[in-house]
Amino acid sequence: MNPTLASAESSAVIATLRESKQVNRFVYSEANALHVNHSLQISNVPVSSGTVGPSKTFTFQLPKNGLLGQCWLNLKMPAFPRNAADNQDIVTGEEAGGPTTGNIEGYTRLGLLNCIESIKLESSGRVLESLSKWQILQRLSDLPAGERAAAQAAYRMGTDPAGDRVYRTDLLLPFFWYKDTAKYGLDSDFVEAHRVVVTLSDCACLYGAQYQPPTPTGGTAPDPIPAGVKIHAPDDAELMCEFRQIDDSTRQEIISKNYGSGMLSKVVRMSREEAYTVDTPPTAADRTVTVDLKESDCITGMYIVVECPNPHAVYDSYPKALAAGAPTQILEVELKFAGQTVMKVPGYWLQHYGRTFGRHGAHEGDGSEDRYTDASLMKWVYKINFGGVGTELSNVVALREISRATLTITYKPVAATQQHNIHIGYDSVSFMTTSASTGRTNLSISS
Repeated sequence: MNPTLASAESSAVIATLRESKQVNRFVYSEANALHVNHSLQISNVPVSSGTVGPSKTFTFQLPKNGLLGQCWLNLKMPAFPRNAADNQDIVTGEEAGGPTTGNIEGYTRLGLLNCIESIKLESSGRVLESLSKWQILQRLSDLPAGERAAAQAAYRMGTDPAGDRVYRTDLLLPFFWYKDTAKYGLDSDFVEAHRVVVTLSDCACLYGAQYQPPTPTGGTAPDPIPAGVKIHAPDDAELMCEFRQIDDSTRQEIISKNYGSGMLSKVVRMSREEAYTVDTPPTAADRTVTVDLKESDCITGMYIVVECPNPHAVYDSYPKALAAGAPTQILEVELKFAGQTVMKVPGYWLQHYGRTFGRHGAHEGDGSEDRYTDASLMKWVYKINFGGVGTELSNVVALREISRATLTITYKPVAATQQHNIHIGYDSVSFMTTSASTGRTNLSISS
């Protein structure tokens, strides 16, 4: 029997989904497409505890202010003294990977995403979702082309720093409701208090050429600051939250229909990831690696990224800095369940069609990045979508019920004899329950 279908027979998640009333999306109807008038408010939530700085953790307490949509991490960044010789030419996302000769400094491929160690959404001390920088990158790659380009620009991926001035930037935090905020966003007025916990990395995210500080009046010239990847860390932060408030009659209908039975259970897609696999290729020739998939959740898709965190011994040029930690090209992928090949496809096919299999998806990434908009090389964040018919929940794979799930990839090493990390992430299906009497939120079955 097909191992994917066989796994579904023993999954509690899929059994629960089958008990729900199924909607035939091919039947024409405008009945559920009416829009409710509401008030939009963008709230700037200050840090409630902790310190903003390299390797520090700080917390935002989410206010009760209506239906919560998108969240952005607003960071105040220090001025960066840019070298006068830097001509600010565009840094391309081409395979060659290098800027023009005159572009001698700028952000690394992942830009300010390299400042993030983890982002957590918590409720009563329980972690509902935790996002590493690779999980954030995977979700950003799933956005439509225009939204994806906007996110890359905000994260300053592979671009030039601002002029010698203090600036602020807004980093989209793609929590589980990021594709459908009206349906899955938090009803902050009703549920218990949530908070967002941000942990920063060392914030080494910006390559600077050698810089000669100005000589103070009447003093001696200071020593030059050598070239290298610099720590470029924020010193202040806010959480920008999109809230929508609705009128009383509509709100009463929402509460009555959602919590009339005493508990609301939502089917949500959380981000999960495997512990990354380390591979050290002896040469720069194409390299094939097999990874055993150990996660046990029910999933709708998986992401694959290969990167080399430290390909050079010395970072004395901007092209070398760009190569560190950037996604690299995958040439072939083979996925096996219980020894049976589910797919064996070229990396190019997965890059362009893995999310939608060639079908239009208004809320899906499409692998169409060009050299001018893909300074992060996000096109090499690959996805296998087990649904493939849009953002709706159309298929679920129960990994716990599948024996010997393996993923074999062939990739192009960035450098020989250097460590490469293989990151595999998942869109995991879970049930989130909210009690009507307490507003307490819990994650229940996920496998």
